[in-house]
Amino acid sequence: MDPYALLDSPPQRTAPRAIFDRLQFEIGRVVDEGSLAYEAWQIGRATPERLRQRAERYRHAVDFLDSQGLLSAPLRLFDGAAKTPAVERQPRRFLGLSTCESLRWESPPRAVFPESFGTAVRDERRRNHFARAFLWRGIGRGRPAVVCIHGYRGGYPLLDGRAFDVAGLVRRLGFDVALATLPYHGARAATGSTSGAFFLNDALRTIEAVAQAIRDLRELALWLRAEGAPWVGVTGMSLGGYMTALFASVESELRFAVPVIPVASFADIIWDRSGRRGEHDDARAAGIDLPLLRTLFATHCPLSHRPLVAAERRLVIAGEADRIVPPEHPAALAAHWQSPLEWFPGGHLAQLGRDRALARFAEVATAA
Repeated sequence: MDPYALLDSPPQRTAPRAIFDRLQFEIGRVVDEGSLAYEAWQIGRATPERLRQRAERYRHAVDFLDSQGLLSAPLRLFDGAAKTPAVERQPRRFLGLSTCESLRWESPPRAVFPESFGTAVRDERRRNHFARAFLWRGIGRGRPAVVCIHGYRGGYPLLDGRAFDVAGLVRRLGFDVALATLPYHGARAATGSTSGAFFLNDALRTIEAVAQAIRDLRELALWLRAEGAPWVGVTGMSLGGYMTALFASVESELRFAVPVIPVASFADIIWDRSGRRGEHDDARAAGIDLPLLRTLFATHCPLSHRPLVAAERRLVIAGEADRIVPPEHPAALAAHWQSPLEWFPGGHLAQLGRDRALARFAEVATAA
């Protein structure tokens, strides 16, 4: 089956019939639609000249990736043996959360493209030269660990810790919880930039940022095992769900993988957003279309890879009202993974009614 088939099919979206679920659905949908409308207004339409420049750069990038063998063998993007890092540790406390350890270790940015492609970021304080994570431990040693990966523009433990219910994972499910910070997010954002801006604002740099992120996640998992964790699982939301799916296709030692409201293809998300801004005709005239974007992102798209996690330990969670990451994305990933898909009635930002879906997460994560 073509992994993009569900993304290419007309959307088939139905609202829940139960009254309370329908209310949660409508709230989630309205919140997401408002966010998308604001985003389209804020970004505005690109000029035809800007689109032509972008198309030329994208074609050069595809040619370069092909010349390096990365299109025919995309796993090569993640080549290189991961090593257990030397981690700096400091105690930290965030309002409403128990004391955790702030972890930091060296992580030089990954240069996939030559300097002439202009992907390097001015990072005078070298904030993105160090990987970051925050670790909450339960009582006793030798507890299993779960790595949680935040969404786009996240990276703030005060907020992400609540989004993942760190306290519940530690107390009720018995995990140690490592909240990873993706490149260019949170404390890793270059001075003067917003969290996540340099991760997704350049398709070429995204390839490099994803490669750096996978190396960081592999090293974090190695370090957790060296600290005594008998096994490590992973979960993530939105962009973090995308990274969860990719991580589970690169790292063979993960116990479970549960992407939540995951993007399946950033090429399709970008194309959808450009349509909302009325750019499709101008983009096609400039030489940019969905097949070109899919080729450009293919090296790290989870639909280009196969999961290494056991089938019974894979689960995808999605919001029926989600408009930021439309339901076709988690459905495509679940079909590609041949894994269960658990729905909740809410949306991407207002994740109403997700308790039942998280109960399924608990079953998968704690199964013997």
